[in-house]
Amino acid sequence: MEKPLRILIIEDSEDDTLLLLRNLRRDGYAPVYQRVDSVEEVETALKTQEWDIIISDYVLPHFSGLEALRLIRQKELDIPCIVVSGRITDETAVSAMKAGARDYIMKDNLKRLGAAIERELAETEARRERKKAQDQLQEVSEKLYLVTETIQDAFWMSSPADGAIAYLSPAFEEIWGRSRLWFQRLPQSLSDTIHPEDCQQYAESSRKHAEGKDYTVEYRILRPDGSVRWIYDRGYPIYGEDGQVVMMTGVARDITPQKLAESNLKSAESNLRNMANRLVRLQEEERRNIARELHDQVGQSLTGLKLMINQAMRSPKENANSVLSEAQLVVTELIRQVREMSLTLRPSMLDDLGLLPTLLWHIERYTSQTGIKVNFEHQGLQRTFGPEMGTAAYRIIQEALTNVARYARVSEVSVQISADDDAISLIVEDFGRGFDLSKVSTKESAGISGMRERAQLLGGSLVIKTSPGTGTCLTAELPLNKTIANQSASTSDSPPHN
Repeated sequence: MEKPLRILIIEDSEDDTLLLLRNLRRDGYAPVYQRVDSVEEVETALKTQEWDIIISDYVLPHFSGLEALRLIRQKELDIPCIVVSGRITDETAVSAMKAGARDYIMKDNLKRLGAAIERELAETEARRERKKAQDQLQEVSEKLYLVTETIQDAFWMSSPADGAIAYLSPAFEEIWGRSRLWFQRLPQSLSDTIHPEDCQQYAESSRKHAEGKDYTVEYRILRPDGSVRWIYDRGYPIYGEDGQVVMMTGVARDITPQKLAESNLKSAESNLRNMANRLVRLQEEERRNIARELHDQVGQSLTGLKLMINQAMRSPKENANSVLSEAQLVVTELIRQVREMSLTLRPSMLDDLGLLPTLLWHIERYTSQTGIKVNFEHQGLQRTFGPEMGTAAYRIIQEALTNVARYARVSEVSVQISADDDAISLIVEDFGRGFDLSKVSTKESAGISGMRERAQLLGGSLVIKTSPGTGTCLTAELPLNKTIANQSASTSDSPPHN
């Protein structure tokens, strides 16, 4: 099967052209050709068509093969050119080869023309494939460079033999807080940034790096500003054609946010366990208190009452009245004790009347018992709250006032509470002794922990600001669930008051 061949012939002789074509057909080619013999015709032919090969005579009347070769080279065309001449010396042959000719053949010996063309076409195809591969490699390299220069992870490449750093991406500077050039000049200084507690696992990864092995490691680094960051580092080898490791490369990722989230989660889980354990302890302590009150007060009163009734039943009628009168006083005291216990456990008016009346009652009772004046300001409490919300607000204020009576040594205290559509906000402030919050014992902080836990269980917060001699200010924020915190219809038009 004949091989198609597009050929540009630079020749002034029609007979010589026919001779070339006859030899090409004999060698199995089916040439499509154009014969030209001037600079203008050559330029036009190169512009208008694509050619597989150019065959040029060395000497023409108004043109030369050297000029044609220079023209082709100026246009940077990858078209092989073979010089075919009737007379050519070694000197002119060297000049032709320097000008870009791929071969030269004498017109009286065209037998090797076909083989020369086949060789040049194969080499041209190989050059074009290499050029295509190089262009593709360049494109991939540019894209890879663009990616490594812009990703947030730190991309690196280094020698497994001596640890010399070949490349560090810009993200390295952002994560480490140090110049890339510094580490490239002094690769060993990288180990100086490792947290002392993580040096062992970093050394193990360095050993695998030197051996050209895959590795994954997590470690902490110390930045120049003193901050600590967690790094997830993955390294893997790059192999050469001989199967040997020529380079180690990998990605170092800043996983500090994930580590902080894990730490916060563990802390939250620990706090939740502590809160649950504390709740159990408080329940048991409350049961013991109730049992003690029932035994020591109510039990004794009931025992005395029973003895009085037995005495009245055995006494003469005229003496029974005095015994019953005394028993009546015991019943009255017993009723007071039971009522006091009930109020301590949970004031019934909190469910019957709401938060504001219960606070007013408690403050009045608190002042009568302690002698401490309470400056009470309230706003937006003319509504009903869910039982959890009302109980939390009441208990926090109750505990805060109890602490004031125990420790503050003041004659008055300020209580402010307000509610809007979003939250209940309350402040209890005194200007008493104050204290060092960090030195409060576990037993003394039970009340503080209880108040804080009540707020946190509702998604709120509680903050205490105090120091010795400056008083104490407790601030709590309890977010409201709008589905259960509705404005009471009967008090919706009542103005807030202080």
